[in-house]
Order: sequence, then C-alpha cells, then structure tokens
Amino acid sequence: HRALHSFPTRRSSDLQIAMFYPHANTYVASKVRAANANLILRDFPQALISLEDADNAMNHINAKDSIGLLFEKQTFVPNAREDILYLRGEAYNLSGNYDRALLSFKAFLETFSYSDLTNYVKLGAGWALLNQGHYDEALKYYNDVIGISSDTENRARSTAQLYRIIALKRKGNIKLAKHELTAL
Repeated sequence: HRALHSFPTRRSSDLQIAMFYPHANTYVASKVRAANANLILRDFPQALISLEDADNAMNHINAKDSIGLLFEKQTFVPNAREDILYLRGEAYNLSGNYDRALLSFKAFLETFSYSDLTNYVKLGAGWALLNQGHYDEALKYYNDVIGISSDTENRARSTAQLYRIIALKRKGNIKLAKHELTAL
C-alpha cells in the first residue's frame, strides 16, 4: 500500500517545480507542459487549472508588479501566450464547452495570426463549430487548413480533410463526403 503512495504521478514534476521552485525560469513552461499532458490524458479540469496558473504568472511577470518581480525570466517557453490560448481552446473543446473554445481560438487568431500553431487553432475552431452544428463555418476553417498547409504540415492537412468529410456528412452532403473519403 505504501508503494502506491510513493509512486510518481503524472503531475509530480509539475508539483515539484511549483512547490520547490515557485519563481524559477521553468515555472510557466512546467504549467504549460502539465496542461498538455493533462489534455492527452483527457483531464481537462486539471489542464484548465494549470493554464490558469501559467496565465496568472505571465500576467504578473508582464505587469512587473510585486509578484511578477519575484519570477526569473521565463526562458523555457518562448511562446507562452500562444500555447496557453491554444491549449485553453482545446481544453474547452474536450469539455464540450464549444462557445468558450471558440472564444479562445478566435482570440488566438486575432492576436497570433502568423503562429506555427495557426493551423491547429483553425482545426480546433472548426471542431467547436462542427459540434455546434455550424457546418458551413467549420468547413471554412478546414478549407483554410487544406489550402494553406505546406508539405511539412501533413498532419494538420490530413486532419482537416477528415474533419471536412465529417462536416459534409453531418451537413447532409453524403455523396460528396463518400467521394472525398475514397480520395484520401
């Protein structure tokens, strides 16, 4: 029974950094990585908590207030705001809160239009719209990803093609959906 309690959990490294090094240069990165790990494990509540912690820390650091001045320069996550907004949108999608997911994704696209994550953000926004029944709007996002993706972004393009087929089917255009599916 004791062995189970001493076994490291998926959150142990995040907790150790936060507890033992609460102002270290790895703090925000550890929170962002913990959120990503929690999303992989489909634990969106814990992911949202980690993202809120990271966002709060970044707000204090950027404001250079009394709390922000305690933090070392955060050098392990160069695009923290991008990561936080994207992962927040994914967490809300996972939770089924598609309105909030769309808010996060749209805020990302308005702020970081040339990010490496842009295609994944568009996939997330399309997924939220698809689940809300806004098929034409979802198709616009998927078409953007399919049309703009470079050869290095095959995963994003392939996902967009699959989601496009789902949107077409749900929209009632089964013939075109079947045709596109066979073309994959």
